[in-house]
Amino acid sequence: MIELTLTDNVTPLLRDLANLDFVDDVLMAGGVAIKGKVDDYPPSKSRPGRYSLRTHRPMGYYKRGTGWMSPIVRKGRAVRYVNYKATSETLGRKWTITKRGAGVVAVGNNVSYGPWVQSRVRVGNVGPQSRLMRAYGWKTIEDVADAEGSKIVQQMENALRKKLGE
Repeated sequence: MIELTLTDNVTPLLRDLANLDFVDDVLMAGGVAIKGKVDDYPPSKSRPGRYSLRTHRPMGYYKRGTGWMSPIVRKGRAVRYVNYKATSETLGRKWTITKRGAGVVAVGNNVSYGPWVQSRVRVGNVGPQSRLMRAYGWKTIEDVADAEGSKIVQQMENALRKKLGE
């Protein structure tokens, strides 16, 4: 029987690399960075107090986190606004980060209208982002991922160098 033993500096490094938890840690940090940028709302363009140019009557407005606010009109003026049916699904608060296995981290949102607001691609029968949402300043998840991607790769390289002791 012949026994071969490798006596070099490579074998312990390969054993260290077998534990790739640092990859998941870096990917999770990258997911947090992406979520932090995509869940920001641009400034709202909707506001109370507008009047229709055609009918000269008070108009409703969209209130984030609530839905459409309808005016209560007295003598041609809006005295207050009410929400008859909450329609907002709180897009910004629904972004999540999930670890889906070794080396896989997903950043996502399950709001029904999300792709029309924050996706460059069609998701099922919804999306992509409408021109109006782009004009309002909504960022797409793909744009944010593209912008953050190089930073995540750099963090991965730094973590690998640290793991290898360089």
